[in-house]
Amino acid sequence: MKTVFIEAKAKVKVDFSSVLEQLPKKLVLATTVQFIDQLDSMKKQLIDAGINVSLLKGTRQTTLGHMLGCTKTNNTGPFLYVGDGLFHPKQLLYQTKAEVIVFNPYNEQLTILDQKIVESMNKKVKAGLVKFYSAKNVGILVSTKPGQNELKKAIELKKTIEEKDKSAYILIDDTFDFDSLENFNFIDVFVNTACVRVGVDDSIRLPKPVLNIEDLK
Repeated sequence: MKTVFIEAKAKVKVDFSSVLEQLPKKLVLATTVQFIDQLDSMKKQLIDAGINVSLLKGTRQTTLGHMLGCTKTNNTGPFLYVGDGLFHPKQLLYQTKAEVIVFNPYNEQLTILDQKIVESMNKKVKAGLVKFYSAKNVGILVSTKPGQNELKKAIELKKTIEEKDKSAYILIDDTFDFDSLENFNFIDVFVNTACVRVGVDDSIRLPKPVLNIEDLK
């Protein structure tokens, strides 16, 4: 089945004027597709205020500055994320451990993410790893979505797990229904090979631990 992606643009105009004095003099700018058409305007506002600006450079981008939930970057921050919600900026924080500032264009509020978020995520990963190494049955989640399909990695992981006299099961879907995963009650722990946010945010809906495949490294 063919898939058509239609970009939805926000109608609100991004205006940093009320928060410019609170921003660092050097930052990496990132935003979602809703505001990507305003990147030039955003960058100009910051430069005119004497701020050294670079655009987020990472994986699976359509353009510099564009961020997806699964985008990986080598930028070191500090970051200025433009958008509502914390889904994407939390990924930046967890991945880079750098300062992440969130600007919500709808209410013009500025928020600095607390590093305690990283501590909480790390504790969750450590607990999941303990369960993984003691598990007898491991479920490996594979998405069929373009850009997220990592079946080859899943097969390699399955082989590695089974070499340790454990059982591994590859579960393939387009969009995971975590309620349905509860039907596999014999599985002790799940390993996600798709978008890393599945293992961080969506996994709270499942009583079993969910690790991202990167966590196993």
